Amino acid sequence: MVVNKKKKTAEDILAILGIGYLGLFLGQRMNEVIIAQSRRRGLPQMRESYGYVIQHLVGTDARVSRTASELARRMGVSQQAASKAVAELVKLGVVCIVPPPDGADRRAKLLQLTDMGWHGVTEARRAREHLEKQLEKKLGTARYASIRAALRECLELMGGVERIRSRQIRPPE
Repeated sequence: MVVNKKKKTAEDILAILGIGYLGLFLGQRMNEVIIAQSRRRGLPQMRESYGYVIQHLVGTDARVSRTASELARRMGVSQQAASKAVAELVKLGVVCIVPPPDGADRRAKLLQLTDMGWHGVTEARRAREHLEKQLEKKLGTARYASIRAALRECLELMGGVERIRSRQIRPPE
């Protein structure tokens, strides 16, 4: 009997991964799919790393304006690192500089998603929802709900919930 070594190796690798890595790799793969779909739909050349900036310019259902200093603080990075990421997003037309409200410090530049940037967010949300529905259909509603509940519980146990609620997921170092 001939054994397919390639298949066995892949199965062994998946068998030894814990839920932390499996969750991470699933999330990364979903992001890859969403970014590829966005590019096919004519949205800018987005990268996963831009999401760490964009999350701070998005409220539940609206855009949020922030200064570069605020972004840097919320992201846990230097002002230079935040400014570099913002400059790339401005160049792509995803973020723009808006005038501060009356009475505010005129030196502070407020950053906000453009219409294209907001469109990208809504498209990504739709794509993510579609992928989730595919997973639920494949796994079955009860099993899908059980996996979601277990992952949420793991996040709570690891102390990661508040960063998610406050949209302060930090980029990898």
